[in-house]
Amino acid sequence: MAFKTAVWSVNGSLLQAHERVALDSERRLEDWIAQDLSLLGEELLLVGRQVRTTSGPLDLLAMDVEGKLVIAELKRNRTPREVVAQVLDYASWVRDRDLHDIDEICIKTTAKSLHDAFQARFGSDLPENACKSHRMLVVAAELDDSSERIIRYLQEEHEIDINAVFFSVYQVGGQEVLARAWLADPVETQQRAERRERAPWSGVWFVNNGIDETDNGRDWELCRKHGFLSAGGDERYWRPLYKLNPGDTIAAYQKGHGYVGIGKVTRIAIPADDFMLEDGRPLNMISRLKGASEQQRAEHVIGVEWDATVPASDAKTFRGVFANQNVVCKLRHGETLDFLRQEFRLPLASSSQ
Repeated sequence: MAFKTAVWSVNGSLLQAHERVALDSERRLEDWIAQDLSLLGEELLLVGRQVRTTSGPLDLLAMDVEGKLVIAELKRNRTPREVVAQVLDYASWVRDRDLHDIDEICIKTTAKSLHDAFQARFGSDLPENACKSHRMLVVAAELDDSSERIIRYLQEEHEIDINAVFFSVYQVGGQEVLARAWLADPVETQQRAERRERAPWSGVWFVNNGIDETDNGRDWELCRKHGFLSAGGDERYWRPLYKLNPGDTIAAYQKGHGYVGIGKVTRIAIPADDFMLEDGRPLNMISRLKGASEQQRAEHVIGVEWDATVPASDAKTFRGVFANQNVVCKLRHGETLDFLRQEFRLPLASSSQ
């Protein structure tokens, strides 16, 4: 059935439904998204807006931290089935664009080269596989049943990375409130497509330890000495630590420096206030990490047994090394894995999906 959202205010034991109102101009929604791409659920670089194609202007063209292009098309006054066909048409156009083409689009939009814009946005070099793949987003208030069936068919039967994101406007206390919902879980949709297009996983996890030694108390020397890594500031940063299990191999990356250690997870993630050092002392005795009392902004910690480490000042890197602003992700980049084997004696890991 067609997806619809609803919003209620909670007042004690009572719920008050709020009226959904029509957005007076879908241009406003496009402006909001262009100004803050995190409305689409992740950190993205805006590459182009109203990009000229052989099939008309593509609303928004963005790039994620892994170099994958993101095609976002608003429904506007088209029928839902027309906008699904349109985003597929734009995807066929984007597929035939090379790195030089995308670079020209980025320069027109940002006055920066794609490499410079990517580095400014994500703090790392443009990945070697940038622009080699793409995914699609249909942006709408709602879709009809047949359009939802088409998108789900493409997702599930052909493992195509296409999704729909719904934005609805409500009147709450005299103000406009914007609500967002997804047709399908975006993480599951992307992972399904990645299984089809990516090389087998090395079995090594990339873990980002933050900006530098003073970032929110994340002192790499403490992590190195006492066997832990942490993340926090928002749930979207610490939640990925819970993907890691005892025995997992991790490659620790110090943002702005390079790779600083290889080790194995010894303890699953827990709030910093509950983490005890090997000598029995609580972590908060030696660290300024924010604990569970900070709720969503709390730091969460995993235990690590380090196989090899270096000081941040001697971090290992090279031009084109794999780096990612995500706190945790699977490390698949062959050149980086070979580099880590050389620098840290990273053992060969059995491939996994």
